[in-house]
Amino acid sequence: MASFTPPTQATSIGRGLSLWSRYTIDVGLSVVRVGGMLILHPYPTNNELAPLTEGVDYFLGGRTYQVSDATAAELVAAGYTVGDAIPGDPGDPLGYGQGGYGEGGFGL
Repeated sequence: MASFTPPTQATSIGRGLSLWSRYTIDVGLSVVRVGGMLILHPYPTNNELAPLTEGVDYFLGGRTYQVSDATAAELVAAGYTVGDAIPGDPGDPLGYGQGGYGEGGFGL
């Protein structure tokens, strides 16, 4: 299993010439299957997502998904970056996720 986090885009938090217009935050973009292709879709609607399966056909921005090897291969073919498995998910060693300071699992 692999993990996938949709890309982000730096977006200004202010408007016009205000001081806040100089600062940006990262906003998660969604990846949605449209016409058989996985494309970036910044604001998908519920109607567009209703017939699709989350984690296979669409990935909402700001979340990390555990994906199958087949889905990971599709994402890589579409130009997205896929990472290793998510720590603490089923299949990891026994314990309660990451240990103190990000080292190993508790109870090991």
